[in-house]
Amino acid sequence: MSENKEAENKPGLLKHILLSALKSPVNTILFLAFAYFGLKAYVFGDAFMDKLIMFGILALWMFWFIAKHMLIILMLLILLGGSAYFYYEYLHQQEKECEASGGHWNKETKTCEEKQGFWDYIESLWAQYKAKD
Repeated sequence: MSENKEAENKPGLLKHILLSALKSPVNTILFLAFAYFGLKAYVFGDAFMDKLIMFGILALWMFWFIAKHMLIILMLLILLGGSAYFYYEYLHQQEKECEASGGHWNKETKTCEEKQGFWDYIESLWAQYKAKD
């Protein structure tokens, strides 16, 4: 008995297809055109022009989808870009603090070093050379 009630409450496939076609007539028209030229090109004959039209319809359909969801896509891109920027800033926070205080960030040791002039650098190399002897 309960199986019959479930079958009665379940909408039919045709009703579901018609409701989705009424909700989005552009998608329905593009799908039908794509199916028509696809059948014409691949089932009934090998017409190159029909294949071009079919792929043109597919490109138009993708453009329609992107244009329809542009605001959502833009918001997602802004969120992704902002999060990538803040992550980059978080990773390089010590480097920025070191450079702001007038130091030099050593990438190998990941430490902040005092800026050296040319002659200071030569003197440190000389001191390292003397230490080896």
